[in-house]
Amino acid sequence: MRILKRVSQLFLRREGKTFHSTMWTKDFLFKVHPSVSQAVAQNKPVVALESTIITHGMPYPHNLSTAKEVEAIVRDEGATPATVGVIEGEICVGLSSEELEHLARSKSPLKVSRRDLPYVISK
Repeated sequence: MRILKRVSQLFLRREGKTFHSTMWTKDFLFKVHPSVSQAVAQNKPVVALESTIITHGMPYPHNLSTAKEVEAIVRDEGATPATVGVIEGEICVGLSSEELEHLARSKSPLKVSRRDLPYVISK
């Protein structure tokens, strides 16, 4: 938990300000869902979830229903789900229902690891 909190602070804080939706500087683009930002600010648990199962693990509509079920389980256990994905060049932490749907219906999504982020964001 300490590691997640520290990483979240590094991403969500800049010059003492907390960003509740999008942080954008000249060389950094990062979007954090308001529920995730609020949970971190209130020192509540956040569970990071990969979007790979949505885009590569299952066919539509099973991928979408599974993603929503997993997020519901995380909420039921008292934590905030933060599904991570790259949408239109933005690293998104915590996805809306529309963003989950977008990823679930994507025909040719890229599987992205840390090393691929610069390429994917630039495209």
